[in-house]
Amino acid sequence: MKHPKHIFSIGAILGLAALAVSCGRDPNDPGIQYAPEMYEAIPYEPFKQVRDSITPFFNHQTMQAPPDGTVPRGGYLQGFEYAEGDSMRATAEVINYPNPIEKSPAVLAEGEVLYVRFCAACHGKTGAGNGPVTKNPAIKPLAYDSDKLKGYTDGQIYHTIIYGRGVMGSYTSQVQYEDRWKIVHYVRTLQGTAASDSTASDSAAVLNVVPKDPAAPAVKGKGNGK
Repeated sequence: MKHPKHIFSIGAILGLAALAVSCGRDPNDPGIQYAPEMYEAIPYEPFKQVRDSITPFFNHQTMQAPPDGTVPRGGYLQGFEYAEGDSMRATAEVINYPNPIEKSPAVLAEGEVLYVRFCAACHGKTGAGNGPVTKNPAIKPLAYDSDKLKGYTDGQIYHTIIYGRGVMGSYTSQVQYEDRWKIVHYVRTLQGTAASDSTASDSAAVLNVVPKDPAAPAVKGKGNGK
């Protein structure tokens, strides 16, 4: 082979040139990709920033913030602003917000299941404030048929489920949106029939309660898996 040194030199120069071109200063530039569809999904991904000439998003973010005042499908208001100092110092919007879930026997049955699951340990089976957790003297919830709690609106009860009050913590992560309103409906029924004898412990009743299911007869000793 003639002129092997020249061929080697030319190859070295071309290699250095390719290396220099590939080392761009833009940290967001992935460079040349082989079969990029193996790495980049064709549809837009929610948490990805896309930087190209055809992306319609002005800030390169796929998932945009919703406009102010947006509510989810169905028109439900998901949450309220926290009132500083006390969750029950609610705004007029909270106090006047009606229960968006229509009351029905099925809704009340589901509300009872949810109430027993999340609320009865403290508030008691009948809402008398004498659940098994109240053996701790630091936990003494009011009975639902007390004048104070009867004065709460649906929005205030919902607001308390979201943010808690006093020693009660937030149940936002445990109870889904519509389920919170179902609990509100069931609490209203307890306010009309609550046994306000808060001196008797409700422990056994809470632990042995069998939630009603309108679709099927309840089986003693088994909870509802809804």
